[in-house]
Amino acid sequence: MKKKLKTAIRYLELDRLHKSTIILIIFFISVMAAFTVLFIMAVVGKVSEDAKYSILVESESYTYYPSNNNASGVLLKAYKLSEHCGDSFSEWAESESVLVFDPGSTVSITRFGSSDIRIDVQGENFSKSGGKLNDSPLGVCTSFVLSLNETNSVFTMNLYGDIKIGRNVSDASDAYFPLLLSGHVVIQERSILTESEFQHTPIDLQRGDLVTMSGQDRPARGILRATKDESGLEGVVVVEGGEVFAQSYRSAARNIKISFLNRLSDDNELAISLSALFLLAQFFGVIITFLLRLKVINLAE
Repeated sequence: MKKKLKTAIRYLELDRLHKSTIILIIFFISVMAAFTVLFIMAVVGKVSEDAKYSILVESESYTYYPSNNNASGVLLKAYKLSEHCGDSFSEWAESESVLVFDPGSTVSITRFGSSDIRIDVQGENFSKSGGKLNDSPLGVCTSFVLSLNETNSVFTMNLYGDIKIGRNVSDASDAYFPLLLSGHVVIQERSILTESEFQHTPIDLQRGDLVTMSGQDRPARGILRATKDESGLEGVVVVEGGEVFAQSYRSAARNIKISFLNRLSDDNELAISLSALFLLAQFFGVIITFLLRLKVINLAE
């Protein structure tokens, strides 16, 4: 190995260069190596496992799967219910009630335009109670309709578990499907260099998308808000780790991820470091070229 190295030095005539020039060449090679390694890390880098997805949407439909009893109850003011998730409802309730969901249940929250809000609660495997209303167990499937009025103009609801936003849209001609109306996803992760947190440019969702999540170690957290005379339900959902997918009509689900250009433009530390290394390499290259030309001129004389 040493013999090959000496042969290469003689072949490149590095032994005839001044010591300072050789040191500059070593610095140049080191800077270029650091630049290349950092550039490759930026190109092949994926969203980190502890990335945080903040999903801000306006949608007519949410599907919620409570994971445990940590979610707070839902305050119902002006509502009526159906014991079997049908279209036959009771009279409007005269007093407030608190609705609590059991783990394993499936909760569907729907609001077409600015109409009433409908909450369908299905028990686990269609064989258990879906939750409790004022400490009284619900049936296997129970529906609630909530009305917003002048004295009750805002409805809010906390979510803690698995969450789907929007609905799969089919080609059925006799149905009106609730849609995701608008929204975007903001990804927050750590810089490649210092692991300091930064946010990527928001990624827009398309009208009619179905947003799903998978691979999370922790339940998603969210809050829904509906306001009288405003369309749909506003939602803020925060997901830590895993992956988030958006599926458009008649399309395969696409992974919400970050491209190389997004990472380079949003991670300021990475962009500054690559720029600094590139300029430093250019600086060393100019000096080395200048010294080598001086040597050629001196040899010519």
